[in-house]
Amino acid sequence: MSTLTIPLDAATEAALDQISAATNRPKSDIAAQAVADYARFTAEYAELVREARQDFAAGRTFTPEEVAAGAQAIIAGAKARGREA
Repeated sequence: MSTLTIPLDAATEAALDQISAATNRPKSDIAAQAVADYARFTAEYAELVREARQDFAAGRTFTPEEVAAGAQAIIAGAKARGREA
């Protein structure tokens, strides 16, 4: 495991202090988890962007009308399930 030193503005440090006190966890553990979560999210997002670019280059796209129709179908399905519950 390596160590990273980063500058924090006063508001971020105060928030980190509050979270640390509320959870009884060291600030370093909270910060390390936040960085790990961010790195994982960013890597997943970058992969989705890469896949989307490949889809676009291959012509796998939708018209605005197709997107709207799909969204309306999802909304209608959700409303129908809500009435069934």
